[in-house]
Amino acid sequence: MRKTKRNQPVQSVRIWLWWHGSPVRITLKPDVPVELSTGGPTEEGWSYENESYEWDSFSGRVECSLGSGGSDCDGRHSYHWDGSWEIGGETREMMDHEHNPPKPLGIFTPQWDRESSGQRDHSAEAAGY
Repeated sequence: MRKTKRNQPVQSVRIWLWWHGSPVRITLKPDVPVELSTGGPTEEGWSYENESYEWDSFSGRVECSLGSGGSDCDGRHSYHWDGSWEIGGETREMMDHEHNPPKPLGIFTPQWDRESSGQRDHSAEAAGY
């Protein structure tokens, strides 16, 4: 577990995330996951998004898992991404992409290391693509 300058164990880690169109700051406790999720019906079917963050006290890294998916007139689709960030590691400035050009927000978010990712288009797979 990480230690403070006074050699005390760090009790929590706070990080900024982008969730549903705005920055959100979450607090992570050692080995306790934080889950964010949303979903429901859409005009053409359904959709979901979920994010999970967990501070692995053994490795000193924050683990991140992202997932999204849904179904529309083209069929079912899904996406996943897994990564991690070393606490105290590299960060990047958060940008608001609703503006053109994107607007810097002056707050910083982890620069995640991608470990795996993938996507599926179930209709395309069934059609042999």
